Amino acid sequence: LQSQDELHRARTLFERAMAIFEAQLGMAHPRTVHILGNLGELLINLGDLDQARSLLQSALALYESTADPPPGAVATVLTHLGRVSADQGDIDRALALHRRALALRETLLGPGHSITAWSLTNVGAMLQRQGDLNRARALQEQALALYEASVGPDHPYTAIALANLGAVLHEQG
Repeated sequence: LQSQDELHRARTLFERAMAIFEAQLGMAHPRTVHILGNLGELLINLGDLDQARSLLQSALALYESTADPPPGAVATVLTHLGRVSADQGDIDRALALHRRALALRETLLGPGHSITAWSLTNVGAMLQRQGDLNRARALQEQALALYEASVGPDHPYTAIALANLGAVLHEQG
């Protein structure tokens, strides 16, 4: 439903799933925390940034309180928190969160993976917003090369990377 832009219906289902998982498995169970993160992402898309931040911070704290948190899930929550921070104007915090997500993805997936490229674009975008255009450009060029190598030159992710690099180049004149 979320992918089909039926966000309010998706929210109802996520909230119902959360209630079931929390009652049956407890709040700290990985499935419950995963749904908590999904609900946080959905709230970003609904524009409820304060509630999204709260849920995502809870998910991150729960993941980090476990002995062996799933790095991919933690990176995803960090990315969503970075998006919230950026949307709320806290670029320094957003950059720190995106850098943490990038480090996890590089360790987990390697520097040549398309999901790692996604984190590179996020870090690059925050550097661009801070005015560090040379470093932003380097990261966007790196992300573009990764996308072209991993998903091909005609993939939508490659198109996004092209647009991101174009925005930096435009800003550089």
